[in-house]
Amino acid sequence: MQRLVIDTNYLADEGLQNYLAASRHNFGLINQITMVEVHKEYAATNARRLMQIACRFPGQIIILRDLVDLTNMDGTTARLSRRMIDADQTAKFGAYCETIIHAPLDTAIERQFAFFEEQSREYLAEVAQTAPRLFNLFRMAERAFDASDVRHLCKRQSYPADLQKKLVHLAFAIREVLIGAQQDRFPKEAGLAINTYLLRYSLVVAMFFARWVKTGRNDISNPKRLLNQILDMKITAIATFFDGLLTREPDMAEMYEEASFVSAALGGYTKCGKGHGHEGREAAASLDPFDSRTPAGMPDDERAVGVRGGNGSDAVAGAPARARGRRSPGAEETPA
Repeated sequence: MQRLVIDTNYLADEGLQNYLAASRHNFGLINQITMVEVHKEYAATNARRLMQIACRFPGQIIILRDLVDLTNMDGTTARLSRRMIDADQTAKFGAYCETIIHAPLDTAIERQFAFFEEQSREYLAEVAQTAPRLFNLFRMAERAFDASDVRHLCKRQSYPADLQKKLVHLAFAIREVLIGAQQDRFPKEAGLAINTYLLRYSLVVAMFFARWVKTGRNDISNPKRLLNQILDMKITAIATFFDGLLTREPDMAEMYEEASFVSAALGGYTKCGKGHGHEGREAAASLDPFDSRTPAGMPDDERAVGVRGGNGSDAVAGAPARARGRRSPGAEETPA
């Protein structure tokens, strides 16, 4: 059985048709960000077009829980990938296809799509407001790397072990910035933290920083481009818990591979618990990413290994998760 996260750009790709048709044990995972992007504009047209392939295989589509829920993961690994699945919305996906995607377009369906579109735009507006925080994170990152580190980051080859360690430290530091004053809500033990969405997202941001340096610090000040990059990083972070990522963007695929490798090297849960770094065990809670030792699972010499450079609408499945009003008391998705 394979469970692969579907990037928005892959929904209408022939590759998705081939993957789902190849075996009834091949599952496609749809996350909140993808549903938001599908419904963000001209929803009645775009959603009915983009969801055609997925709706041919409704029994093989899994809907994941929204980012509020994922952000509040506790880091334990027992049935982790299953706990990330929204069983109710997954069960309703077939009905969503029949009553929304395949049904003749009428006034009631148009109103439903208008509601999804409004909720999607509200979510994207909130993310866009926090997007500039990425620049602050990058300024923090630049201060953490000396001239020698930057030269290595610019090379198109694997990074030395000490630089890998710095990138891991950077990911933990980014997590602390994102958490802010909510420290008590999230696991402090590194062995638990590595199995949370929040740290995986922070790790992907660190990997993106390395790629940003490597490619000459390309301008990412364009608001639309910056927003799209943040959404891509969120999807990539989610995918590191599962068997892979279906995307047409090579950079996104490479970031997934890099973040998955580092997560597994730190003893994290990858590939639905089958990753070589996890092997069904809890990661060592004694790992301290800020101490002077090389993190567990990472090389302790200078060999270049590891990271490769390079409202109540619950009745209808598939709605953007924010529209379903399932926010836990006091819980919020950590911004940017």
